[in-house]
Amino acid sequence: RAAAARPPRPTERETMWRGGGPGVYSAEYSREYVGQLRCDEFATDVAPEIMDGRNVLDFVDDDIVEKLAMLDAEEADADDQLHVLAAEEAGAALSPAEAALIKAVRDKQLQARRAAQASGGRRNQPMPRAARLREEAAAPPPHLAAARARNTDRGCRVA
Repeated sequence: RAAAARPPRPTERETMWRGGGPGVYSAEYSREYVGQLRCDEFATDVAPEIMDGRNVLDFVDDDIVEKLAMLDAEEADADDQLHVLAAEEAGAALSPAEAALIKAVRDKQLQARRAAQASGGRRNQPMPRAARLREEAAAPPPHLAAARARNTDRGCRVA
């Protein structure tokens, strides 16, 4: 009789239509877990984000903003030091002997590069079909040549 006094529990479909209909309504799955967990308050906890088998929130710092500000300050200091060093190096010029040596090395590298490019067209050219067939007919493949040599040493007749 106590059950008859209570109003009927709404179905999920009725709740969906009250919540805006399909595409708008988002079901509340947390009520499915009430009574299944150690503490019913756990049912409303945010589900952890898992990446590579680990909880992402385990790797989030609370003071990340302060650490990023410190990193930005360090980066600005490093940039300032780099600009100071670049200005000092710009003032230090090469001696004429050093400049001549660098030019000689670069010229030699350029000559070697040009020579390699000039000779590159003669290597690995496709062989004409007739020449390739003559070459293939003249010598057996290496694995067969080795087998032929072994068999003739044993006294076997090879056709």
